[in-house]
Formats: sequence, C-alpha cells, structure tokens
Amino acid sequence: MKKIIVAVLAVVAMFIVCSKTALATEYSTGNVTLTSIYAIIASRPISPVATSFSRVLFTQGTSLGVCYGTGADIQTTSSNNHVLATLLLAIAQKRQVNIFVDSTLRANNDNVCSITAVVMDLP
Repeated sequence: MKKIIVAVLAVVAMFIVCSKTALATEYSTGNVTLTSIYAIIASRPISPVATSFSRVLFTQGTSLGVCYGTGADIQTTSSNNHVLATLLLAIAQKRQVNIFVDSTLRANNDNVCSITAVVMDLP
C-alpha cells in the first residue's frame, strides 16, 4: 500500500511540474527603445510586495501575449547584474534591444512579466 501511495504522489508531482512548464511561454518584444527604468529597493514599506526589482519601460514592440505590452521586470540580484548592465548601456547609448519575457514569471502581483534575456546588437 505504501508503494502505491508513493507512486501516485510521484505521478501527481510530475504532472504538476510538467503542467506548469507546459503553460510557460516566452515572448519577445522585437527591437524596442527603452523609455524609463524604475529601480525599486529591497525594503519599501509603502508597497512591501513590490521590492527588489527594476521595471523597464519601452516603446511598443510585438505582442507579449498575457504580459504587459510596454514594460518588463528584472529581479535585482547579483546573478542578473549582467542583464541589468546591458539595459543600462542601451539607455545610455540610446540603442534598441530585444527583450524576452516569461509569461509565468512575475516580480510583482500584476501583469508585468519578468525578463529572461536581453539582446543588444553591436554597431
């Protein structure tokens, strides 16, 4: 009986993991111009759920599906510094970027999706 319960739980766990992955969609903006960046600190008493990320706003690109069409978030962690540096460089040099977002990743409880990759072409 124990083996049956363990097997059923394993199948259910695999279904949950696979169904979440199957629902994830990555969208690309196409080449867009960055218009604003909002850096939000780790401790923000007025909005405790909205902390430790930067929101990047850009001109309208291609449809981002269920995600907000002219903005995306990036968690401000040391593992994301290279992506944030690319965004800041694009702003400083007035360069266009192609931003990729994941429909299931959100830094905040809204419809703005999280950045998974940024492409900035060299001149």
